[in-house]
Amino acid sequence: MGTLFQMRFDGREQLVNKGGFAGCHSSLLRSPLRRPSGCLSPMPLVSGPSEERMMATLLFNVVEAVKKAVLPAPGIPDAEAAMMRGDMPRAIAILRRLSDQGNPEAGRMLAVQYAFGDLEFRDPDEALRLFRIAAEAGSAKAMVHIGEMHHVGRGVPEDPAVAIAFYRRAAERGEGLGAFLLGLTLVDGDADAVAADPAEGVVWLRRAAEDGGADATLMLGTLYRDGRGVDRDYQEALLFFRAGAAEANETCEHALGALYDAGLGVEQDSAEAFRWYVRAAAGGDPDAAARVGFCYALGRGVPQDRHVAAFYFEAAAGDDDCAPARAALQVLRGEPGDLDELRGRLSDMPGPPFESARAFIEGVTMASPLGPVTRETGIGYFTKESEEGNLEATFLLAMLYDEGRMVPEDPDVAMRLLRRCAEAGDANAERSIGIMYQHGRGVRADEAEALRWRKRAAEHGSAEAMADLGAMHLYGEDGPIDVEAALDWLSKAADAGSGRGMTILGQQYVLGRIVPQDLPRGLDLLQRAAGLGDARAMGLLGVICADGKGVEQDLASAEIWLIKALRAGADDVEQLLEDVRAERAGCI
Repeated sequence: MGTLFQMRFDGREQLVNKGGFAGCHSSLLRSPLRRPSGCLSPMPLVSGPSEERMMATLLFNVVEAVKKAVLPAPGIPDAEAAMMRGDMPRAIAILRRLSDQGNPEAGRMLAVQYAFGDLEFRDPDEALRLFRIAAEAGSAKAMVHIGEMHHVGRGVPEDPAVAIAFYRRAAERGEGLGAFLLGLTLVDGDADAVAADPAEGVVWLRRAAEDGGADATLMLGTLYRDGRGVDRDYQEALLFFRAGAAEANETCEHALGALYDAGLGVEQDSAEAFRWYVRAAAGGDPDAAARVGFCYALGRGVPQDRHVAAFYFEAAAGDDDCAPARAALQVLRGEPGDLDELRGRLSDMPGPPFESARAFIEGVTMASPLGPVTRETGIGYFTKESEEGNLEATFLLAMLYDEGRMVPEDPDVAMRLLRRCAEAGDANAERSIGIMYQHGRGVRADEAEALRWRKRAAEHGSAEAMADLGAMHLYGEDGPIDVEAALDWLSKAADAGSGRGMTILGQQYVLGRIVPQDLPRGLDLLQRAAGLGDARAMGLLGVICADGKGVEQDLASAEIWLIKALRAGADDVEQLLEDVRAERAGCI
């Protein structure tokens, strides 16, 4: 892994360029031999001797065949891509066309939107019809969906008994989701409709977990830890939580940390608890971020550092259910309060966000992509708030227009909104204007203006602008390399809470080139940044664990950190993740 370490860890950081591909149209689209619209059969393009007509027709057919090869009709992958972009009308149009052509899987996917999607797409009767067609064609997933509709009464009378009959049929055909919902329902039963049978429920949950079901793995760990439907068994719980953590499941990581924190099934170990809490926080678990904050604030498993604790409390405070983090943040700012008492208010043991199959189904429904009407309503709300002077709404609206999310991409509108925020002293908006000038979005590209706006943002307290300036000086962006200025700005950025600043600075301490090597300090900075969600820090921790330079090689931890980095958007770690997995399997 030494070569990989040098290639991937020592590489120069690149600022993200919001560019794109344009003008990549095939010359075939401009061919004079294109068939006129409405022409359903090959058309002679010239008159005259039959050989000429035959040649022209042959040429026309060749061009048409090539066009079809180059530009195939949109398929299921195109529909999935449209869903990922939030373009539900296009996704539904593609799926409807494929379904009408007799594709049962497309029909099943379409029915999911009709049954569980945004309200404006709901058509339970049509959903049930399409699910039945897919089920008759052998789709076990469709059987599960029919069961879900019966479970929550979506377009049919609510009947959990009918639901589990469909779950069982699907599970017996090897469908993991069917096994999961069947097991989850049987563990506690469902009112008077389904009698509880925890023993059978656990059997089906185990089968779902063996099929790779992360939710089933988490649920089994929770059941054994809490003694719910089974005898309490912390060792069995640890096995399942470790299995989930090996797949970078943040709730399983959080649960492991809590067991080490409380000394349940393992010797109490605050340092090990802290390690798992950080991993869970890196995966986006706000309660885990709060626990990391309390570890720093109270010196549990890590040297006390209330300054760093505040960053984690701020990260957790955005979650509506994490009141202890918000209260702790106020205590750190000087208000009266007891941090130990606030820590005790956190839920003792983390578990799945659902307690029943019914809650699981409703949760999936709530997570469905928004339809155009819902999106327009949301945009209308933010626009109204912006016009009334709400700077947070104005900044959010600017980001949506810049990225083309929920609205057509329009950098000009984004720039106008950002200027409105900047005029009110918003440092984040000032930094964003600098980025717009750098890439020529909504304004003519101007490096001098880009630098001026970033400096202004940094002077007004933007931690990320400080990190930008540090990176510019470190890598010679827009001027000569200035190591002293780079370290000054990066240190300020890290102290102000910039994950990116912590990452770049931590990388330099690990490498020991422009500063004396200080591996513990470098790893500490990278771990802090990763816990705050910095994808690059997660990737670098993965590289360090894989390479074993200065630390013991740990391929299992390397895989977890690389999975987290990939999920957080660091696409460049994908090959390294494959290499680590291959080495763990003994392939290289």
